[in-house]
Amino acid sequence: MIEKKNNDKKNHDGMVEDVRYYGNIPNEILEEMTPEIIEQYYLWDEVAKKEVERYPWLILPLIREVFHKIYPPNVRIRLLATEYVVKRIHKGSGSTLNSIFADIAVQIGDGDIYHLECQMNKDHEMVLRMLEYDIHIGLVYGIGNYGKRIFPGMRHELVMPRSVILYLDHAKVIPAEEICLIRFADGTTHEYRVPVMGVQSYTTEMIEKKHLNILIPFLPIRFRRNLKGKKNGEMMSVLGMVRKDLTELVRECMMIIEREKRNGTLTEDAGKEIIELMDITCSHLLRNEPELKREVQGIMRPIVMTYTERFDEAVKRLITKEYVAGRSRKEVKTSIRDIFSLDEKEAEEKMEKYWQKADQ
Repeated sequence: MIEKKNNDKKNHDGMVEDVRYYGNIPNEILEEMTPEIIEQYYLWDEVAKKEVERYPWLILPLIREVFHKIYPPNVRIRLLATEYVVKRIHKGSGSTLNSIFADIAVQIGDGDIYHLECQMNKDHEMVLRMLEYDIHIGLVYGIGNYGKRIFPGMRHELVMPRSVILYLDHAKVIPAEEICLIRFADGTTHEYRVPVMGVQSYTTEMIEKKHLNILIPFLPIRFRRNLKGKKNGEMMSVLGMVRKDLTELVRECMMIIEREKRNGTLTEDAGKEIIELMDITCSHLLRNEPELKREVQGIMRPIVMTYTERFDEAVKRLITKEYVAGRSRKEVKTSIRDIFSLDEKEAEEKMEKYWQKADQ
């Protein structure tokens, strides 16, 4: 994941916590970030984080699938901090102290450590970032003295986490693992290997059978490429196919969640949370297709009404904050469109609803 720094670029103060996490990005890094990287930084990683933070046991079926390790349902799961301070050299030879954030790290049971990283597309440098994250996680949580009674102070053990990369979008070629050959100064070598999970290779049937409910919010991403870069006539044809397939997928996912709740795999709250996060995913993917967005939301919103209320409250707080800060109506409207993935009509409705209240 991209480095985040507590700098003075933007200060959202957790204002949109229920939508996306907004850290503060240094100017040097922001200039080098592509729209795709910004999209992942602001949204996709945080969907997975919210699931694991609120319902840690959702991660167990995924660990079973990737590492073939089975834990009892009531096993202790401890979320680990994933922020580490590093020095970065940027364009123009400037350097800054930055925080890097791995996506998710957990300790299960007495000491098993796992690290999950979400990535939208195939990245040939991903394995290097994983290595950096894993070394930091290992240094903080995996240090132990090996053979301490025999050789006091002479030998140490560094336990690296078991890590996995979740590629969220379709890709022509997704390897079974990412590999980096590490050559040490003493002439020894080690192959650092990280298994890979291609999320879109899982059908809804496979997800239900394996109880991989943690992946459900990411399933609509399979339509992402169909919603980008089409000409008008072609786009209308594509939207017709997407409308049918996406609405069917959403309904199927909701039925899976209902069955998983009935068989005891999911709690009522966890099921609702997964639908809320799928709602966020769809809202972002369909931000430029307001009619389809409203249709898809209409399927889910009866269940996620509580989220809608939180969403509205977050919009209201941000508008009020920006009004007090002296920003213009046009600037604030642009901000809420970007932050909350609203279309022009929705953004104007929110401004009409809350801008005057902020003035009072």
